[in-house]
Amino acid sequence: MVRSIPVTIGQKEFKSKKAAVSHFMDQCGAVKESGPIREGHLFEDLRELYTRYCELTKWEPGNREIYAFSVDYEPRHTDQNYGSHLCYWVRFSPKDKLSFSVREAVDEIAKAAAEQK
Repeated sequence: MVRSIPVTIGQKEFKSKKAAVSHFMDQCGAVKESGPIREGHLFEDLRELYTRYCELTKWEPGNREIYAFSVDYEPRHTDQNYGSHLCYWVRFSPKDKLSFSVREAVDEIAKAAAEQK
């Protein structure tokens, strides 16, 4: 039997990776509809998630500050097909943005926590 790995992101503790991913992905539609978020609990959670992910993967965003987070479609190519999927985007300015995977970020945070035990 596989045991769930608790995941802590900022001040929030989730019972599993799935619960952590769901916390963010369940809010995708609302963020897409309302537009970029620049403050509030979700903004702080996303900033912690993204910042921690960058630290763990040794990816340096340079001296760019996080301006906002948004949700939009990202075109992806798989095999012979193209598709668009909703995903989070970190914004460093109104026009400078990068997509990132919540699932990959949570996986990295959980992996690092498991290695510390």
